[in-house]
Amino acid sequence: MVEPNVPLLQDLNQYLQRNGIEEQHDDDNQSTLDQREFASRIKDEESYKDKILHEFLKRDEGSEKENKEIQQKKQFLEFCLNKSMGIITAERTIRDVSLFHLVDKCDTIYAFVSSSDHWSGSAKNIDSGDGEKSFSFSLKEFDDSSIEEFLALVEGTKKAQDISPECIIECCRIAHYLQSESLLEEIADVIKVSIDADNCACICILADQLQMPGLLQSSMRFVMDTLDKIEKNEIWDDFPESLKHHVLTLRNAAQSSIIARGSQSKVFFSSSHEFLGIFSDTLREHKERLNEAKMRQEEIIQERTRLNEARGRYAQQIDVRGGSVKDAAIKIEKQERRVQTLEAFYREQKAIFSRDATHGGAYKSSFSL
Repeated sequence: MVEPNVPLLQDLNQYLQRNGIEEQHDDDNQSTLDQREFASRIKDEESYKDKILHEFLKRDEGSEKENKEIQQKKQFLEFCLNKSMGIITAERTIRDVSLFHLVDKCDTIYAFVSSSDHWSGSAKNIDSGDGEKSFSFSLKEFDDSSIEEFLALVEGTKKAQDISPECIIECCRIAHYLQSESLLEEIADVIKVSIDADNCACICILADQLQMPGLLQSSMRFVMDTLDKIEKNEIWDDFPESLKHHVLTLRNAAQSSIIARGSQSKVFFSSSHEFLGIFSDTLREHKERLNEAKMRQEEIIQERTRLNEARGRYAQQIDVRGGSVKDAAIKIEKQERRVQTLEAFYREQKAIFSRDATHGGAYKSSFSL
């Protein structure tokens, strides 16, 4: 006799038919699925091969273009041998300057003289041997004596360390203007070793104007040390606003460099927002570890209390707050004081960075400590 409200037993076919579900052929399904997976895999492989091939072709094109440019410059340098040009200054025209050395060292001169528009008008006079040097380049905006020293540097008759102190900054500007990377690096190395508290502000401005991060970083250390003095000096007005915010951000970050304290390597931050964000994450991690330690401490105390209750009146009781619990309590207290210090320090740094009114109190550029 069948009990009421109890469903009858069915086999699989009866269940499928009763519920309107058609029976599927596993072999057909598996075959179709395998075909789809195989087609998808082939498509992915073809796509990957096309991508790799495109990257190789692009790399070969770039390498071929670079080699072609190098070869073109070599050929042009051969053409420039034993030729000269004039450099126009504010006071005079310096004649018979080696065209070969200028083209070799200065990309601006190379681009200028290799242009057909500029070269066509002067090639005749240069090749004719009649002494006329009509081809020239103007450097009127620079000091005459500095131009002369820079040209000696280009022609190899003088080394960067031998440039006179009163001309070296101007030579640096000329090297930057003529896009002479090798000479610019040599001059910058000489300037770096001569930075002091008196000239650091001027060099800092120069490095910012010429976008020379190495020189800027070298001068910034001295600027930080004398910032209070610089801010009271007229030279502070010569600092571009972006550079002022950079200097102030570094000063604020250095004052709050608890993140980098004790580290021998530099710490890089993309902005003051990132600096404060990392500080906030550090503070949160300390709080989480503190809460975990407190919870674990409480669990141990409760466990010991339960064990004492289970032992009975005459059994030896466990010291609930002694031993490892006591040691842990001392460590937890120290950690709690550290978290409180970090919280106070974080509030202080938020106030420091908010003094920079630009970008809502956020310095947008990167800096390192």
